[in-house]
Amino acid sequence: MQEKVKRFLERYEELEQELSKPEVAADSEKFSKLHKSFKSLEKTHSVGSEYIRLCNDLKEWKEALNGNDASTSNTKNMSAKTI
Repeated sequence: MQEKVKRFLERYEELEQELSKPEVAADSEKFSKLHKSFKSLEKTHSVGSEYIRLCNDLKEWKEALNGNDASTSNTKNMSAKTI
């Protein structure tokens, strides 16, 4: 699912770059077509970015809970040395 979302995000960024080019701005038909596609992806971009952020946060939280987090590992090592 994340890969699909990332593809939408990449497409949005590609359209954003295309729309900023002077030659595209000079061609009103091309600009209009690209802008329509760009606008149709705005909500997807917003929700998709949040989804990716939450997935990354969840991964970090799971790692921390499982003790794979660097700070957790350091704490465990320090506790073991103290005991």
